[in-house]
Amino acid sequence: MRRAVTIKHVAAEAGVSLQTVSRVINNEPNVRPVVQERVRAAVAKLGYVPSLAARRMGGSRSYLLMALNDRDRTIEGWKSGEGTDWVDQMLMGGMLKCEAHGYRMIFELVDTHSDHVDAAVRGAIAALHPDGVILTPPHSENPAITGLLSQLGLPFARIASIAEGDGFAVSMDDAKAAAFATDHLLGLGHVRIGFITGSE
Repeated sequence: MRRAVTIKHVAAEAGVSLQTVSRVINNEPNVRPVVQERVRAAVAKLGYVPSLAARRMGGSRSYLLMALNDRDRTIEGWKSGEGTDWVDQMLMGGMLKCEAHGYRMIFELVDTHSDHVDAAVRGAIAALHPDGVILTPPHSENPAITGLLSQLGLPFARIASIAEGDGFAVSMDDAKAAAFATDHLLGLGHVRIGFITGSE
């Protein structure tokens, strides 16, 4: 069985200290570019994958983001095969971006209408210690959840939220997008354009 590659192997290959390897892996300052390149080359050559647990022990970050989805809506979407595709696409983009930056993303299902939403969110945070939270609708505009995250001082993003509040809102201008789509169809010569709405 092949022996697991550790940070010690990378340090030996690059001819540097364990601390230097750790600084390069965690994108910390005070490492000369030539040394960074040597460490990265050793990581690539040996196929080293940093342990998430070890990285968490080495500092205050967990290298973990938590995305909260609504339990009922998500389960119903899976059962019916008619889930919210744009939410799935957004979360996939989040996972790929996390991967590119050495993070991991974990999904938690929480019932936004439950009287126990506070306890459920607190429990997930206590178990995972995420560096940040992504809220999908309807969590993104649930004051019980956003208020709790603000109180805990945990950074969070509110997807598809136009409400004022803490965290940062990530949304698109639906009216502008509809106008853009309509202009495109008009430019193609269409004159009878239908509009199919979703839920309120």
